[in-house]
Amino acid sequence: MRSIRENPYRLLGMLGSSSRKDLDSRTKKLRQYAEAGVAPQLAPDYYCPNLGRKPLRRTIEDIERCKGLLTLDQDRLRYALLWFIDVNPITDPPALEALTRENYEEASRIWRKQIYRTTGDLKPITEKNYSACHNLAVLLTASTTIANIISGVALELDALEQGGVQAFLSDKLGMPIPNLKELQLIYLDQIIEDIGLRPRGGNAQLMNMLAQKDYTAKVDLMRKYAVSATGDLDKLIEDYTQRCQENKEKALDGAQQLLKKGKTILEQVELCFPKTDLKYRSTSDKLAKAVLSCGIQYFEAKSQDEDLDADSLLSLYRESRAIACSDFVEKDIDEQINKLQDWQEEAPTRRAESKVKEQVFRIKARILAMAMVEADTIPNIKAYLNDCETELEVIKSSLSPSRDVYNKYSTQVAQVCLNSLVAAVNEAQEEAKQGGESGDLLSRLSAISTLKKQLKDAWDITERLEKLGLDSEFRNGRFSQNKKILKDLCSQLGVQTEPIKLTPSPPRPTPPPPRPTLVQSESKSSSSNGDSFWAKWVDEENMGCVFMFVIGLIVWLISKCS
Repeated sequence: MRSIRENPYRLLGMLGSSSRKDLDSRTKKLRQYAEAGVAPQLAPDYYCPNLGRKPLRRTIEDIERCKGLLTLDQDRLRYALLWFIDVNPITDPPALEALTRENYEEASRIWRKQIYRTTGDLKPITEKNYSACHNLAVLLTASTTIANIISGVALELDALEQGGVQAFLSDKLGMPIPNLKELQLIYLDQIIEDIGLRPRGGNAQLMNMLAQKDYTAKVDLMRKYAVSATGDLDKLIEDYTQRCQENKEKALDGAQQLLKKGKTILEQVELCFPKTDLKYRSTSDKLAKAVLSCGIQYFEAKSQDEDLDADSLLSLYRESRAIACSDFVEKDIDEQINKLQDWQEEAPTRRAESKVKEQVFRIKARILAMAMVEADTIPNIKAYLNDCETELEVIKSSLSPSRDVYNKYSTQVAQVCLNSLVAAVNEAQEEAKQGGESGDLLSRLSAISTLKKQLKDAWDITERLEKLGLDSEFRNGRFSQNKKILKDLCSQLGVQTEPIKLTPSPPRPTPPPPRPTLVQSESKSSSSNGDSFWAKWVDEENMGCVFMFVIGLIVWLISKCS
């Protein structure tokens, strides 16, 4: 404890109840020894060189500094509360004499005998033993262990509550002493400050004891401490938020440290306010949101990298949710948890895609070109499908036996292809309808022939799509519906959809179909949204319209020919 280790009364070798005259006399003697360069020969000398972590020096500068620290009455009182006093003429002198010999165990034994029963229970604090209680409290507070420090603080509060220390210091220091509440606050404020400077901390344990113990200044201290703790949390949040923004790839570490330190402060706030209190709820939400923000910074920076520590980030999110109090904060955290879990589920697919990234890149480029640029014509559709099938086969063979990536991109390829196919067939039907209504007989027959060829090509493409690795929802849903519609259209116009059984003959090599020049179009939204003329037949349950149109057109053409 700094206030014990660096107490000016200690360096001067005096008791906390020394008068100003005694202080001036001792300071003068110590300066003379220091100027002569010899060790001081003082009696008594309560220097206690081995009390605390390290002994103090007694240079001229140190002596003058300590004298200056005891100039103001308020400082004299504060340091006196944290040093030894001599009140009981029977028990205090031998214990204090043991201190001068650095026999701290003997001093402790003498004082303990005055305040503890043989059973270990604390005796009532009276005028006879309050100085023993105070002196033992100082000795314990000088310890390096937090358990002893807290025991010493508890004893000092008992001694102050008795009132004897207050009256004694008022008499010896020759100055008015504040009331008991103010006196306890002076003492406790210094203790809390000192423990906050300890490398191993201890504020949480101290505040837990102070929250449970009864003493005059308790309510005021708890309220004051809560305000201070929330201010410390605000500074902590600001500091770590700034760190995470400056180095997003290290933001997970920052968020974890913020959560750990913030929870410690939050526990201290909880000692002062219940969890139902608005002050606690707002403080808790503030910490949870700050931790979430740092976690998001990390995810955004690392989501494209496989070394993202998803498990630690998920644990961080869940811990931050546990301290959140408001529904809207919990909702924000839940959204990020779901987003992260989706990322984890997609991790195997991402790793697989990284092995065929060139093929994936070309497929995505081809999909984009077909969906946004190229016209919905059968030649364009065939060229698109030819290119994509080549890349899909490479993906399939490279990632065998897993077919997740293959199925994923097969479905995407098929969706775009089906959109364009629906648009092409719809356009062919419209052209056939217009030719049948206004053209001559040859034009009418040509329109029917063109429609049948379009349907045949569309059916062949549909069968090719069916062989791809389509996901079940698409295969059994929109793809299956449109295939049924197309088959009905082919049946009505006599377009062959079943394989023809022929006598086997030697295969004749056929040249590959020429690749057509791609045709640009302004927009594909009308043919790629799934609500085109072809697809609407399923939604409107109006298959009869197609049948009546085709039959009527054929009958009209026959009548004209005859």
